[in-house]
Amino acid sequence: MDAVSSATKSLHAGRRQVTLRRAHVADAATVVDIAFRAYATISALVPYPSLTEKDVAAFLTRPNAGAYIASNDGRAVGTVSFIHDCQVLQLFRLGVLRSHRRRGVGEMLVGAVESYAKRRHVAIVFLQTAAELHLVPYYERLGYQVQGQEIDNAGGVEITRIDLFRMI
Repeated sequence: MDAVSSATKSLHAGRRQVTLRRAHVADAATVVDIAFRAYATISALVPYPSLTEKDVAAFLTRPNAGAYIASNDGRAVGTVSFIHDCQVLQLFRLGVLRSHRRRGVGEMLVGAVESYAKRRHVAIVFLQTAAELHLVPYYERLGYQVQGQEIDNAGGVEITRIDLFRMI
């Protein structure tokens, strides 16, 4: 059991206390809800066709995968998912509700994933951002470097994807 799942981390974001914990199968609906609400403005551009409660529950049972949930006063306000092999951990679906952005919640979630990677001796954390290209400078401030860019034509919509990584 990793340190975050056995003990809740917390941060004071303004006057509100935000806590962080590892997601469990029973949290699948919460992970889906936060992802859709956090990405409400871009979900038409970058749909999550397989982001269902059933799929997330199955994902959370995998030994090399997981998610963290950030909560404020018992309500989920952010989430991040990850999957890894021996050398690379992919961070994805980082989402924080608009009401809790710019308060350190996203950085806290990314930090939890990076700590998880370090404990498992994973060398690289990789992520990809699409549609929200304004987040590239945010990730660069967290120590990520742009590795590449690709253009995807999904359903007739041209989407630029930026690959970023960080050595752990």
